[in-house]
Amino acid sequence: MNKLSKSLNLKHTKFGNPHGLPHQDGRSTSYDVAKLCCTCMKIDLFRIIIGTRAYKCVIGNGDNKYRREV
Repeated sequence: MNKLSKSLNLKHTKFGNPHGLPHQDGRSTSYDVAKLCCTCMKIDLFRIIIGTRAYKCVIGNGDNKYRREV
């Protein structure tokens, strides 16, 4: 993630883990987040995913019981 942020010229962004989820060492600025969003909007699949208004799925709990999420 840090290599990618550097290649996108996100000067004030650092990730604390490889997947980009919250971490105590992670940081960014609103400007860098806006630049990242503009880059993501160029990807067709990303636009489809964020344009989805609702999604239904069945989630397994690991004990052969399932619950529905809306």
